[in-house]
Amino acid sequence: HGESGGPAGWVFETQPGEGAAGQVARMVEVVVESGRWMYQVVSDKGCALRSRCSTSASSKTGAGPQKGAVVGVGQRTRVGDTTFLRLKDGSGWVFDRKDGRQIVAGAFEAQGGGNG
Repeated sequence: HGESGGPAGWVFETQPGEGAAGQVARMVEVVVESGRWMYQVVSDKGCALRSRCSTSASSKTGAGPQKGAVVGVGQRTRVGDTTFLRLKDGSGWVFDRKDGRQIVAGAFEAQGGGNG
């Protein structure tokens, strides 16, 4: 289960405009939850690992879990309609949805006392 009221952080949120020059970026305060959750990748293309809470191509660090994979998550933070998920194994961040498309589904509470 999650602990709300965890450490607060700041992220840049970009508002769409007319082309890149018309976009407006603003700082938004977010709460980072810590806990133990399980999510399942549902996107046909899987999901790329990210170095930070961002959907931009520049944050991609490589291929991530593929469709059907169940991943353990230790931290999560919501920015707008997207929840960013930090994988328990420390390999990076993924997100649950982009442009209204579901990428990973969950959360399912992790069961305690297991081997994994």
